[in-house]
Amino acid sequence: MYILGFINLNDERALIDPKPCRSVDDLYIAITDFLNTKDYKLEPPITKEGIALSLKEGVPVRINITGYSVALLFGENEVIECSTDRYVHIID
Repeated sequence: MYILGFINLNDERALIDPKPCRSVDDLYIAITDFLNTKDYKLEPPITKEGIALSLKEGVPVRINITGYSVALLFGENEVIECSTDRYVHIID
């Protein structure tokens, strides 16, 4: 199980709007849905293989978003729980 959310670069211990993902495929879909090619240009592009390789390190993976004070953070559930203190859920 994996977790994907945002962190504020000024307070990296709170995971904002965490989303559980059951597989690398689900994680890839969630990331690429957010970082779509219409709004973001990524170099190198995000691939399923790249995500899987990043996850093997056993540390949280952070994707900074240029021009914003937030970043995407993802990793295995246990890894994210150890690297954050709390989850902040956004309710519409």
